[in-house]
Order: sequence, then structure tokens, then C-alpha cells
Amino acid sequence: LRLQAEAYVALGHQDRLCAVRQALFERTGTAHDFEAWHQALSPAERPGAATRARERARTHEDPITGANLYLALSDEAAAEQLLVDRHGDLRGDDYYRLVPLAQLLESKGRLLGAVACYRALLVAILTRGYARAYGHAADYLHVLRSLDARVGTYRDLATHQVFESALRSAHGRKVSFWNRVQPR
Repeated sequence: LRLQAEAYVALGHQDRLCAVRQALFERTGTAHDFEAWHQALSPAERPGAATRARERARTHEDPITGANLYLALSDEAAAEQLLVDRHGDLRGDDYYRLVPLAQLLESKGRLLGAVACYRALLVAILTRGYARAYGHAADYLHVLRSLDARVGTYRDLATHQVFESALRSAHGRKVSFWNRVQPR
């Protein structure tokens, strides 16, 4: 489909290009494929595409992809809410996508979304027992501690104190990690 899209761009077949770009978006649900489809549409068709993208973001099987799609739609609140609602589905081993997402949400003041991302990253490292990444895990815990002071309410997420207590309970024997973490 991507090769077809390139060919239709070169040939100037706008209708066929739109159909292929839409098919790509429907298959992947990614922000990149949405933006390519959105740009290929006429201005009159774009609101309908945005509505479809919101639905796709809400129901996407991967909350990281869904959140990034909401961000492409300039809906930071929906991205944050999706991550909070589906925090249990976040795959912390997707660090290459979660770290930039967490940083972006934090910079936009969407602290609960950032908290959900950093927690997923931290828990994944400790659950896997990946000692080489304990430095990163310690950094994530420090960030979570600093965010705790700025979060007004955790809504559906456990408070930081409850989260860190559960973390200590589940991973208290990982001394090489806890030695990297300064006491509170």
C-alpha cells in the first residue's frame, strides 16, 4: 500500500491516493498514517477523517498508539485520559515510544499521562529484573517523585505513596536497584 501511495503521488491520482492512505490508516491506526491521509484529503473531507481518527484512537488495541493519535489531533486531554484509563495495558518495554510520550505529556502539563508512562517503564524494568537498566528505572522513580508534588489528584491511579509502597513490596529484594535510589 505504501508503494501504491508513492506511485499515486507521482502520477497525480488524488482519489486513489486518498483511498490508499485511508486503508493504511485503518490498518495501522498510527498518527503518521493519519497525518498522511489527512493531508491527502480536501478541506471539506478533513473533519470526517478527524472524527474517524478519534474513534480509532479510543478503540485502538495499543494505548500508546491511541494516545499518539490523539496528540496528532491536538487533543492532549484525551491522550492523557486514555493512558490513565488503560494504564494496565501499557507495555513498559516500549521505552522507545513511552519515554518521548511521557516527556511530551509532562511538558504539556498532562502529568497523570506522564505518570502512567513512567510507572509502566519502571515496573517493566523491575519485573524483568533487567539490572543493566536499573539506572533508568531509578531515574523514572525520581521523576515520579518530583511529579508527585505537582499532581493535584491521581483520580483512577494509585497515589505515589501507594505505588512506591507496592513497588517496594514486590521488588524490595532488588538491592542493586534500591541502592541507586536516594531515600525520599
